[in-house]
Amino acid sequence: MTHIDPVLTLVPPGFFLLILLSRRHLSRTRFLAGILLSVAILYWTSWPGAWLSSASLERFYPPVDLPRGDAEAIVVFAAGAEPVYPTHPRLEAEKHSYWRTRHAAWLYHHWKPLPIVVCGGPINRSAREGTLAEMMREILIREGIPAEAVWLENASGDTHENAQFAAQILRARGIRRVALVTEGYHMLRSELSLRKQGIAVVPAPCCFFTQRPPQGIHDWLPNAELVRRNYQALHEWIGLAWYWLRGWV
Repeated sequence: MTHIDPVLTLVPPGFFLLILLSRRHLSRTRFLAGILLSVAILYWTSWPGAWLSSASLERFYPPVDLPRGDAEAIVVFAAGAEPVYPTHPRLEAEKHSYWRTRHAAWLYHHWKPLPIVVCGGPINRSAREGTLAEMMREILIREGIPAEAVWLENASGDTHENAQFAAQILRARGIRRVALVTEGYHMLRSELSLRKQGIAVVPAPCCFFTQRPPQGIHDWLPNAELVRRNYQALHEWIGLAWYWLRGWV
């Protein structure tokens, strides 16, 4: 799915512009009401709105230190990477991929030393910059995970393919039950996708936004990170609807 954050970002100023263009046809009361509504929509992108939108997805998964159940392997879905460019000569994980991978390493050390399947294909069609799975393997090795304990799924391009191709690797090794690592807001679509492939899932979510209280006044004001939180939730719900229509969940 194409990310929709630009659409969400343009909603408040677009609504405000519509009010201004309609000023001649509105009474003063309705014009002021429109301005107040525009401000309210903008405020919704701040911490309260981001918390509620994230909670709509994270509420399905209680935040726990260790997975509640047994598993035969750990599966981690990639998010993205910082691409290679002249002053940045190697592929590096962006924060969501990094957090997920670090959590898988933590589970290996503090829960069970299970094989870890890292899922993520090339960041571009040429694949010359490497794959997300290879990038995640490097992080795991730096975290003290033996290289032979890391299995690569390096062909997938989205959550559906993460689940589809990971399931092929797991079934080939006789594994039917895994601990799935991704962020709390992304877990519902990920879990349903992997279950659709016939793999039993023990959720091992990380990075719950709703468990982090506001850190200061800046959290109560609209900012780019909070807009991103809102769009992530909207992206997931639209993604779930699309996956349901396609029969992928």
